[in-house]
Amino acid sequence: MTAYFSLPVLRRQRPGTFAVLIAATCLLMLLAAALTLALRGAAREVADAATARIFVQVIDADAIRRDATSDEVMTRLDRIAGLDSAHRVPQKEVRALVAPYIDSVSTIDLPLPVLIELRNADPKALMRAFRDLPTVRVTAAGAELGPLVRLIDALRTVSLGIALTAAIASGL
Repeated sequence: MTAYFSLPVLRRQRPGTFAVLIAATCLLMLLAAALTLALRGAAREVADAATARIFVQVIDADAIRRDATSDEVMTRLDRIAGLDSAHRVPQKEVRALVAPYIDSVSTIDLPLPVLIELRNADPKALMRAFRDLPTVRVTAAGAELGPLVRLIDALRTVSLGIALTAAIASGL
């Protein structure tokens, strides 16, 4: 009997109320679909950035040994196949990276590592190549971005769910 009484209530509403509801649902669906596509592109860009750049760090407090080890690293990098580019990051840039985090300490007084930036290299092959050098570390530039990629994927899934729910609600 409740269905019988609810039909006249729908007829007494202002004309166009249902159309506005459908339009709002369609708008939500379009916004969620656009968000899904934008997040897909963002996740792809973050993943590409995370895998394309690798840093080799030569960590030694003695400047002479650090420079000798970094020369040895550059020599070994010349023999690695499939490496697009390798260049030393100038110490001035390394100091500029560290300076905002150490207010009153002069960066000249710190034994900063030598950074060598690589493009499109295999991290496992690099770790094998420098296994015998204890002061050399190989790190992916975007290794810390893994949680961000997972968060973007989760947001993409949520926005896709909202788009599908709005589409189903519009269809009903």
